[in-house]
Amino acid sequence: MFIIILILNPEFGSASPVEINIDTPSQPVYKGQDFNINISVDPVDNPITAIQFNLLFNSSLIEVRNIKEGFLLKQKGANTIFNSGTLNNKMGTVVNVWGLIITPGASITAQGIIAGLTLNAKEAGSSKIILTNVIISNPENQAVQTVILDASVRAEIIVEVVALVLAVAEEVGACRFSGNSIISRGES
Repeated sequence: MFIIILILNPEFGSASPVEINIDTPSQPVYKGQDFNINISVDPVDNPITAIQFNLLFNSSLIEVRNIKEGFLLKQKGANTIFNSGTLNNKMGTVVNVWGLIITPGASITAQGIIAGLTLNAKEAGSSKIILTNVIISNPENQAVQTVILDASVRAEIIVEVVALVLAVAEEVGACRFSGNSIISRGES
């Protein structure tokens, strides 16, 4: 007589969480400058068919100008429906952004961009960009475990120090401008 003992590992058979991330510019963003961010998803080999999220941002520093569908759900030629959500730049929200595959039996497992946004840096400062109400669904219309990685964007103001110093020098009579040249006091 043999006795077979099975030890069940709760991790066995369970997939890794799907990762959703905000990709922001690696370089500083300056006041008045438009810049792009992407909302990217890595299914980590989980088949997915639909995604929804809200986005929060500091409306005194950032303004959203445009939201467009990325290629994530269109992989393998799938047909999709995409809703760019409801934008409120005064409140700093974009709500009810969603996309879903409508091709019967289709799903994706490779990473990609669900949405691309064009924003404008209204003022200098640092703003968190936060994803909320994130739900990612599998082919059985069940929510999958998700890890959310939020982001920050820093907007800076460039001050032309040299031009400022020269303007002050001209004001006090230490020099004057003539075309592209600086003429010191006492020169003609």
